[in-house]
Amino acid sequence: TKQDRLAAAPLPGKGSRKAWHDELASINQGLREFHDAYRRELLEEQQQLTIRARHSRLLSSREYSFCLLPFRRLTEQLQALTR
Repeated sequence: TKQDRLAAAPLPGKGSRKAWHDELASINQGLREFHDAYRRELLEEQQQLTIRARHSRLLSSREYSFCLLPFRRLTEQLQALTR
């Protein structure tokens, strides 16, 4: 490919260095755009997994079930347990 040829080629002579540099800068920009899109995708996936892990910890908590009961019923049952 053109990119492979540029990478393997020795530095050009003085007359064509600007064109060589411009082409290399263009390739680097393309790689950066690909990398940035992939990085954004990974960060979004990481955020989703973090939220899922937080929800999983909450739902696995023993204290969570107390939140599902009406307060009055819960206090009555806890008082009955202490008698």
